[in-house]
Amino acid sequence: FGTVAKSMFTVFRFMLSDYSTMGGKSMIVAFSQGYGMKFDIVFVGWMIFVIFGMFNIITAIFVDTTVCGLKHNDVKRKYARQYERQYVKAKLKSLIERVKVLHTEMNMPRVASLRHAISESKRDSDYFELEEEEFVQVMEDGQVKALLEDLDVMMFNPVGLFDTFDPDGDGRVTMQAMVLAILKLRGEPQKNDIIASVVALRSLHEKVDHMELALAQLAQIAQQDRLSRASSDAPKPLVLKR
Repeated sequence: FGTVAKSMFTVFRFMLSDYSTMGGKSMIVAFSQGYGMKFDIVFVGWMIFVIFGMFNIITAIFVDTTVCGLKHNDVKRKYARQYERQYVKAKLKSLIERVKVLHTEMNMPRVASLRHAISESKRDSDYFELEEEEFVQVMEDGQVKALLEDLDVMMFNPVGLFDTFDPDGDGRVTMQAMVLAILKLRGEPQKNDIIASVVALRSLHEKVDHMELALAQLAQIAQQDRLSRASSDAPKPLVLKR
């Protein structure tokens, strides 16, 4: 050991399992011969604790921190890409074109070829309407599912989501309604979505209360008007003049 610097260097060598003297002799062998089985047991236990315990814990913490950082960066990149305007626009355009092709194929004769269906769909307008059966068939298409996943929309039960894509309740899904529904369904549900629903329901409840009050007032006015008309239409008693 000698000095502080040499002592620190010696301790560092011991941490790296270098237990040799300046002459190249192993100190472990010397201690084992001098102290016997007691030293051997303590040394083996210490090495197992340090190598298989502390070092593994430090390595696991380092690996876990690195993996969490990479996952966080991947999530940030994913959302940055998904919510990029051009990316969403391109995916929606591809989705609408695919839905148009499927809609044209379902409404053309069975003998028409796929190439003719695609050419006809390109010549048609961008407007289309899907009934519930057609909507389910479109959502079961592999390309449509892949495009919806790219837009962060999961379609596990298309039948149950038909009402979401049909806000008017007329049994048909238009192109505009489909785009609006997809934009609303993107991403995972957040707390603000629930709060917004509660606020919207409260506002609707207040409007219904006001409407009910207005109808009651109109009914009262109509009843008063009927009573006044009935009283005016009643026959007046005859007055005999002398």
